[in-house]
Amino acid sequence: MVPALYVALRDGRPPRCRQLSGRRTPIQQLSRGTSAGSHPVAYPHPVALIAFLALAASSVFSGSPGVSLRDVLVRTAGYSATCGDALSNILADEEFDQELVLRRDGAVVERRRLESEIAFVHLSNLEWLAFRSVLRVDGEPVANAAAGLERMFRDRPASALAQARAITAESSRHNLGPVQRNFNVPTTVLQFMLRQHQDRFRFRKAGEERIGEETVWVVEFREQDRGTFIRTPEGRNAPAQGRIWVHPDDGRIVRSRLVVKADVEAQIDVEWRHDARLAMWVPSEMNESYRGPWSRNSAKEDIYDVRGRARYSNYRRFEVDTRIVR
Repeated sequence: MVPALYVALRDGRPPRCRQLSGRRTPIQQLSRGTSAGSHPVAYPHPVALIAFLALAASSVFSGSPGVSLRDVLVRTAGYSATCGDALSNILADEEFDQELVLRRDGAVVERRRLESEIAFVHLSNLEWLAFRSVLRVDGEPVANAAAGLERMFRDRPASALAQARAITAESSRHNLGPVQRNFNVPTTVLQFMLRQHQDRFRFRKAGEERIGEETVWVVEFREQDRGTFIRTPEGRNAPAQGRIWVHPDDGRIVRSRLVVKADVEAQIDVEWRHDARLAMWVPSEMNESYRGPWSRNSAKEDIYDVRGRARYSNYRRFEVDTRIVR
């Protein structure tokens, strides 16, 4: 029996999910709200401030004397908010190559390419979400594909959010393998870094690394709150953890890693680059992997994992006349 992992929209209703061998395991992104389980807070939260100060005593950037972990997290919160504003109403092309890989020898047993457009949209409550619409699968147009996220948000902004969620849910069925997912978008970790969510996590400086010409901090995060962003179909918590590679002087995130361990172990790595045309940093590549008890037959040696690599290009801006509300 294949355990199922499901992550529901906070204000949505999860579909019924059966745990059957060989069937798809639903995973979706959680949208923060004010319903049960969510905890919007002012920033900095007193408890979080104490935690930050305690960590700051042992975490000082060697290249910038006096910069503490709390300083970096405050800057990262500001950068994430600014980045969300800058990405608002941005559309990009996505080429997503997915594979089923045998665990015993790394042999690829099945491949799929999804060509999509992905939209980053600002919400009225100062948060933002990413939506994917699959246009072609292995080069073949998707039947009844939406006319386009840009047109939908531009022409019908009042109802666009609900429509985008429906399109994202429909697009997720094209993913290869037994894991049905829609939280695999490159901006998920930036949501965690927003100031209204930081006190839900515990942070630790893990070290420093050189990326290109810059020295960045490697900061680990681990979700502590019981009302987690990611849930099982039964509503059980599936805490997120991972790392961000962040510039300590301005809070700019250049790389992120998200790990979720529940019935399925998921990992999503994202690289960011500077886009000269938009004069901002944007996601350039996302790599995902899912490890579960899946097998192509009853033989144990045929257990496989799901892997994917998405590349982003052709970033452009579209205009929305009315602010989108939930």
